[in-house]
Amino acid sequence: MALAVAATPARADWSSSWAKIMLDPGHGGSDPGAGRAGYRYEADLVLDCSKAIRDWLLSHGANSNNLRLTRDSNTYVSLDARKQMSISFDPWVFCSLHLNASTNHDAYGTETWYYWPGRSYNLANFMQTELHNRFQRYNRGVKQNGWTVITGAD
Repeated sequence: MALAVAATPARADWSSSWAKIMLDPGHGGSDPGAGRAGYRYEADLVLDCSKAIRDWLLSHGANSNNLRLTRDSNTYVSLDARKQMSISFDPWVFCSLHLNASTNHDAYGTETWYYWPGRSYNLANFMQTELHNRFQRYNRGVKQNGWTVITGAD
């Protein structure tokens, strides 16, 4: 599934060779996330979206050495492993993608999390808009939090 992306993500320039970006497609492997038999699971959908966003960023000048995904296949990556990746890579931007499907509105819909202000918000907002436009799910919005996986804090 290809993700159609807008021409300019939140009016940001991602061509800076020093801008380190880490995209975190949620879930994976033994943790498929939201979904049900006969349909694609959250882990697959957010991985496809993360790859499409990565490819778009690369096509618009992002440095391939400074752009990483926490997983690039349908494999399980623990929160601790994601945290360690973030600590060792030390990205300028870290965005995690999820497509929640709980039957209550406490955890239903599309949301994108980020930590660092500035460009992290711009990329998170771009990703959230594209996910929402693509899947037409309840829009939980862009949220900022100091999740351990993002900050590396214990």
